[in-house]
Amino acid sequence: MKADVHIVGAGVSGGVAGHQLAKRGLDVVITEEDPQIGLPQHCTGIISVKGLEESGFPYKRSILNKAYGSHVFGPHGEEFTIRKKDVQAYIVDRALLDNIYVGMAEKAGAEIRLASKIASKSDYLAKTVIGADGANSTVARIEGFAPIKSYAMGYQEIIESKDIVNDNMVSVYLSQKMFPGFFGWVVPLEDGKGICGFGISSGQMVNGRMKKFLALAGINVQRTLRRFGGPIPLGPRAKNAKDNVILIGGAGGYSKATSGGGVYFSTISANIAAECIANQKVHEYDWRMAKYFNELKKHARVRYLYNISNDLAIGMFIRAGRMAGLPGYIEKKGDMDYISTIVP
Repeated sequence: MKADVHIVGAGVSGGVAGHQLAKRGLDVVITEEDPQIGLPQHCTGIISVKGLEESGFPYKRSILNKAYGSHVFGPHGEEFTIRKKDVQAYIVDRALLDNIYVGMAEKAGAEIRLASKIASKSDYLAKTVIGADGANSTVARIEGFAPIKSYAMGYQEIIESKDIVNDNMVSVYLSQKMFPGFFGWVVPLEDGKGICGFGISSGQMVNGRMKKFLALAGINVQRTLRRFGGPIPLGPRAKNAKDNVILIGGAGGYSKATSGGGVYFSTISANIAAECIANQKVHEYDWRMAKYFNELKKHARVRYLYNISNDLAIGMFIRAGRMAGLPGYIEKKGDMDYISTIVP
């Protein structure tokens, strides 16, 4: 065995774990199956300010835009707006962010190996292994972890269009008919340029939906700059640690079922994993993650209630919520990471 800890996956969570372990003096190697860190791109890159700040990493040069809230559109023209006074999230260059985080691990002493795939335990470079290799984790498969129960499939395009106006807001489109099991979004990067995408339940067909979605959103495409996507885990695995193996980030399913965002809870999982390994207490990882697991279960409960609703019910909820002052309540109490601030 070459190292003390082998981290599989050179993304945000792998970078955080690698940095924390290397600065504690452990011999760390991070392997990445792709030849470039952060590519191919899978995520939109909307991350809460809190999630970036609490990471402690110098993220600011990755910022592309900022968001104060959301315009929410229902299936039949219903809408309301939630806009806070302070910036709630940054839209970041996710490939650059991955490089920043992994670069910090390298500066702390971790070795980085690109284009390095694993297929079995014989490919491990240490007795202690961290799976930071995303929703389709090879480490999870090799180790026989219980599967993530629910996924959505995300697809998105970076588009140039005069119909995209940068108002520092994310537009969210709700419709079970158009986006079964998830939703659509338009994220402005600047005037005339943005990320347009959607998620749908796994097993649904992507073909043709983008054209229909852009028509719904009133966006005429001048040029498509990039297409990308991937699976979105909608909640953590039942267990993410055993023996000397820990799953973190997307590999552990640490993403919010409501929005699909995962960086905040992924960095928490990476920090806790590093502490457990440094203290030789891998067995403590799952119970230390329990309170975050419970928070993510609340996100999953809201997702379940949404998924069993039809478009008529969704439209009625938006209209009733607006009349009852729900946007103002969310503006006052809401937290994009902790849904427990508004959901008991």
